[in-house]
Amino acid sequence: KQIGSASTNSNAKRIFDFKNWQLGGLDALRENKNILLSSAAQRPASERDSALMTLAKMYLANAMGAESLGFLQMIENYTPEIANTAEFRAIRGAAKTLDYKTESAFSDMAIKELDEFEEIGFWKAVALADIGDWQQAIKVMPKSASLLYEYPERILNRIGPVAAEVALRDGNTDLSNEILTIIEEKRDSLNDQQIAAVNYLKGEQSRQLDEIGQTEQYWEPLVNGKDDLYRAKAGLALARLKIDEDEIEPAEAIDALERLRYSWRGDELEARIGYWLGRTYFEAGEFVKGLNLMREAATVAAGTSFGSNITNEMTDLLTALY
Repeated sequence: KQIGSASTNSNAKRIFDFKNWQLGGLDALRENKNILLSSAAQRPASERDSALMTLAKMYLANAMGAESLGFLQMIENYTPEIANTAEFRAIRGAAKTLDYKTESAFSDMAIKELDEFEEIGFWKAVALADIGDWQQAIKVMPKSASLLYEYPERILNRIGPVAAEVALRDGNTDLSNEILTIIEEKRDSLNDQQIAAVNYLKGEQSRQLDEIGQTEQYWEPLVNGKDDLYRAKAGLALARLKIDEDEIEPAEAIDALERLRYSWRGDELEARIGYWLGRTYFEAGEFVKGLNLMREAATVAAGTSFGSNITNEMTDLLTALY
């Protein structure tokens, strides 16, 4: 399929044809590379660029973003004007997303010519989520996950959990369940962190569906697990859940959150742990300590909507207090 071809799963246009671009998968990568490169330099310019683009697509389809970017750069060096085409920018944006160059990836994909492709919405949503812009990610997220069914496991394992989290932050449990079901069908290909991510998200999905017992079954093992990120995320989420369900006293919640305080540093999660710890201290009557911790969290989250929300809430709490 080429850019603009019809999907086999829906009426939406497809821009990526990963199944065919894989060219035999990882086992055939080296042989395909040698064949395509062996005569590329001697070919006419159009054939040379076509061979290099085939290699870029092959590495992208096999979830090797950095290698794909290398071949795309070669094409751009030979033929600079090609970098302005919608197909080139879509492929480069996807490769950058796989390689976690997500701010630049979104810039590549945020062009009018790609707006007609629903599929690109998943990639834009993942790129936006990676840089912490969850509200914009929600806005560009497709309404159905049917376009993901044909995605190779290694690509799906990278973007699927992030897409599911975007859906859950929008409260769309139907979409999150569809995405997580597709991932679960290929669970054997997940690494330990991806398994932790899926279990955390399934717990959050259960929480939103008011299935509290099921939620705790997903999150409790993560709190004592080996993955630092999901130990912190599940620890925070579980403490908040137990506070809301009156399963623990404020002192127990504070103790649990204090243990998480230095477990994850440098992003929104650190700010959220600090915020909820401060909020819990405040609700337990330790107003000064609570507000100081919330102020620290707002500083960590400075320049984000979450940071602004903390500052506004502190003003409201002070007004109510005095």
